[in-house]
Amino acid sequence: MNSFEKQAFENLWEYPLFEALAKRRGLRLSRGSKITNSPFGFESEKKPIPLTELETAILCWAGHGITGVATGDLDITPELMNTFVGRTHPNACNDPHQELLYINDDGAFLYRPNVPTQHVEIANPNEREKVVTSFQDSVVRIVDGRPEIPEFALMKCNYFSVNKPGTTAFMPVVDLTYEYMNMVVDTITAERWQIMDDRNGSYCGLDKWVKNGYLNGAPAPLSMLEVMVMNVCTSAAHCMAMNISLAATAMGLAGWHYGGYVSLVILGGTPITRGLGFRFVTGKNKMPVPVGKDGVMESLNPPYVKDMDEAVDKFFAMKFGPEGTYGKNSKELAPWKDKDMVSKIKLPDEEVREMTKIYMRYIFENYGRIPGMVDPIFLPIAYAVHHPDMDFYGKYYPKEYVNDTMKNHLKAWHGND
Repeated sequence: MNSFEKQAFENLWEYPLFEALAKRRGLRLSRGSKITNSPFGFESEKKPIPLTELETAILCWAGHGITGVATGDLDITPELMNTFVGRTHPNACNDPHQELLYINDDGAFLYRPNVPTQHVEIANPNEREKVVTSFQDSVVRIVDGRPEIPEFALMKCNYFSVNKPGTTAFMPVVDLTYEYMNMVVDTITAERWQIMDDRNGSYCGLDKWVKNGYLNGAPAPLSMLEVMVMNVCTSAAHCMAMNISLAATAMGLAGWHYGGYVSLVILGGTPITRGLGFRFVTGKNKMPVPVGKDGVMESLNPPYVKDMDEAVDKFFAMKFGPEGTYGKNSKELAPWKDKDMVSKIKLPDEEVREMTKIYMRYIFENYGRIPGMVDPIFLPIAYAVHHPDMDFYGKYYPKEYVNDTMKNHLKAWHGND
């Protein structure tokens, strides 16, 4: 960072949270874009200014950065956490498979910061630069150049300012399969729910354990379980987007939340455009299903596993194997003063593993993928960040919409008068 960037970065830490909440607005018109329909009719003559690496690094950290180690203070099910890595956003069972993707003029990237080095990663002002210094090692390019997003893949109200030169779109991408399996294990070991397939009333292959009284909890529809997992995983994505919007406000950048896009097209599930180049399979309903990005983001679905037995074994190894989260050779920092507390946590036994395999086989055989009723990969929400055309907002809006932080952004962060 040069001198003015260092000053802007330090000032950012002093920006009040409640000020950001009060000043946050959706501001859609970037430099170089235009609105053609009434009541506006405005074409920006200003050259787009892409986000700098520093601006991008800060927004990525705000959305999905490492903060240290999660507490893991759970009753009954202390083994429910998938990892102890703490982030800037909350996440169901701390599952690490909700990720942050961003798209700019150079391509599409996944932001994957390293694991924490201490319990509170930024414990004092001297450690703040970790936000920036760790950024370059945290980025994985998955597409060169802006991916093509055809107009029909977006609602008409969004197309004028989405995927335009100079803009950066932050799109959390969610893999449900690990947390889905985690919740299945939890329903077996703690809740003891009797999961019933909505279509036929069967117990998803676990009839034996319903009859012998092991699964003595409430009957629960399969659709309820799967929608619940989808909701808790996608909620992490919405928290990422909100964090980024507040950080952008504090920096004097403009941005806006948006949905209204066809994930099938953007992920690359049609012959019309490669999009983000994700792999799709065909489910039993004959519809294309996104299952991953080869070598980058691979769900617990074939072809990334041979079958559901291998999927379950892979999941159990991630959590309970020797080098897993609860394993004796784990490289993760445990949250507690007494490091041996991890070894005192009761882990699922082989019968639970076998029940999980039977359940997963049932879902895959009947639906052709896991989960059975909702897609394994989601793009729930997006947040676009850009440098706005101040002339547009000065022409059409009361002066309060453009605050001093926005007015001073180019000077503070780019050294421009």
